[in-house]
Amino acid sequence: MQANETRIVVVGGGLGSEATVRRLAKQKRAGVTIVYVRGMPYVEHLWASPSLICEPSTLARSISPNKASFEIPGVQYVYGLAQAVRDRQVLEVKLLGADVAEPALLRFDYLVAATGFDMALSARPGTTLSERRAWLEKVHNALKAATNTVLIAGGGSIGVETAGYIASWGILKAGTTVTLVSASDSILPGDATQTQEAAAAELRRLGVRVITGARVIADAAALADQVALAPGSRYALSNGETVVADVYVPAYASGPRTRWLESGAFGGALDGKTRRIVVDQTLRSTSHPALFAVGAVSSAHVLGSLPNVEEEAKTVAANILTLCAAASAGAKPAVLQPLAKPMLSSTPYQRVSKTFGMFKTESFGGGGMLWLCGFPCVMACPCVCLLEGINPMVCGWCCARPEGKGTADLLIAIGHGVGVAADTFKGWGEKPHEDGGAPPAAPAASTMGRLH
Repeated sequence: MQANETRIVVVGGGLGSEATVRRLAKQKRAGVTIVYVRGMPYVEHLWASPSLICEPSTLARSISPNKASFEIPGVQYVYGLAQAVRDRQVLEVKLLGADVAEPALLRFDYLVAATGFDMALSARPGTTLSERRAWLEKVHNALKAATNTVLIAGGGSIGVETAGYIASWGILKAGTTVTLVSASDSILPGDATQTQEAAAAELRRLGVRVITGARVIADAAALADQVALAPGSRYALSNGETVVADVYVPAYASGPRTRWLESGAFGGALDGKTRRIVVDQTLRSTSHPALFAVGAVSSAHVLGSLPNVEEEAKTVAANILTLCAAASAGAKPAVLQPLAKPMLSSTPYQRVSKTFGMFKTESFGGGGMLWLCGFPCVMACPCVCLLEGINPMVCGWCCARPEGKGTADLLIAIGHGVGVAADTFKGWGEKPHEDGGAPPAAPAASTMGRLH
């Protein structure tokens, strides 16, 4: 560590942290060091999770497994799990692959939290690639063996997609059903009525039973937002009904990953109810000036769409670098830029089944252009329709709602590294260099517990 060095530590591993680190690396000035703490030595596309339990073999297309491909030049990578912030702005990290209990200590001038949210279907930080493969196979085999119902909790975007994928993928035995429970009075709450009705119609076609206005309440503490593979289990609902299920999938975001901030010097930065970091309009913590937040951990976060997350990353990177420049020049207090108004208030598309997806025209100001971009007009845009594996019916038929199998094919392909994910991370679909996805070797024990 050099004298007068400014250290920016980013904790995460998803699109938000990646966008932040890329912007910092591209614009950083001399004397600034960027340290990126990632919880896994590979990248998995979050949007692929519901389809991976239906077809685990596609995991190879949905990951970037090699650090040499996805690491950003000029950035110091630390593979480990953030544990707590100590006094004097020091982050405690448990390194992956370390056999000793003593953590690594990372000093920082600015800390960016971009650790996202917990979801039962996604890989938890610290999960090796071989562990991830084994878990997906285990859930897949349980789905194939089920003879009762498969119970899905969550009527939002993730729940609808999970229920539809399981029902349409052709993996269930004859007579095995899918039940979707939504706490709201409808599925996809907050979306336009036409979107809700189109999704409901597809689920009915697939034989999915939808229960609205109810929650799964039995054994809530034991379930702990985890997938349960216990054939014949009885699940009580808040409406008084009991569902016998062989597989239980909580398909919703269960809260921000901020437990690592709860204890230690930055514990007071969290909202007591939401557990999000309370930030001002510049995405800076209102109680700890060295802390910034991007994505689901931020109180200013609206929706996890790529444009919104990119805008948050842009704001945080610009503000931290402005602070660095002001400190270096000994100038007046820096003027930070506020976060721009979110570009999207809802996700612009919805996956419903293997054969039905849709673009939400209401997310595009009425979506007039999408109504005109269906087949055959879309053929005038070869950048879309000629991509490998992409159905030219990505927007359905011209002058009709942008929905159908072509849209579903495109949305599934996005989960396999086509489109925005390919631009954010490199190396999708590569063969892992490390057998079984083992974590990187930890530093020698003599370096553990020292300030870096």
